[in-house]
Amino acid sequence: MGMSSKSVVLEYLASRGAEWTSLFDVPCGSGDFLEEVGRRHPGRKLLGADIAAPERRGFDFIRFDASKDFPIPPAARFDVITSISGVMEFDNTSGFIRNCLERLNEGGALVVTNDNCFTVRDRLSYLLIGRLRRFPLLLEAGTPTYRHVPLQELCKIFYEQGLRLEKVRYVGFFPEDFLFLPLALLLYPLQLVHLLTRRSNVPRPERIRLFPFRSLLARHYVLFLSRVLDRGLKK
Repeated sequence: MGMSSKSVVLEYLASRGAEWTSLFDVPCGSGDFLEEVGRRHPGRKLLGADIAAPERRGFDFIRFDASKDFPIPPAARFDVITSISGVMEFDNTSGFIRNCLERLNEGGALVVTNDNCFTVRDRLSYLLIGRLRRFPLLLEAGTPTYRHVPLQELCKIFYEQGLRLEKVRYVGFFPEDFLFLPLALLLYPLQLVHLLTRRSNVPRPERIRLFPFRSLLARHYVLFLSRVLDRGLKK
């Protein structure tokens, strides 16, 4: 199965050591990620936010709707801001990223994880029955409605807001996903030709980094971003 998104983020925090002392996780969900961070890094300033109170509370918490302006004092800034599989849970993705950037210390990092909807399995599902795995064709009253925020849209927002994409990691491999390996081997050369020949101001190395071969099989991706200081904040 490989590493999960949370494991990759925890590994990243450990690799930065004493470079960070504060972390803001939004939305924090049940709080299990922040609780694990607290166990591994005692004494750090940890804050979680969500529309509902988490089950675990080994950290500070503030309740608010992440699609709206953050009700946190402008002076409250963090070395690391994380969003674990959260950007598909509300509208106004651009405003959310801007709010995160405004709360990020100089030299700080924004880490965003999300579902990968470009796998071979997702493509076949959409071709045959018209749906991606994360987005059912039928929704019952009261069930969550997830927004499809594809990777290229997220990156466009990051560039516009003055963030630099430092690294991309694709994670979440399950045994059944490797049944699609032969088809992935056939499809990737076509995708690669498209990436390299498409007219775009996105540099070719960046295109390959965003959509490597692993993107055809992995269920999730993790984006590591830093603030581009000379561009300021985009309103």
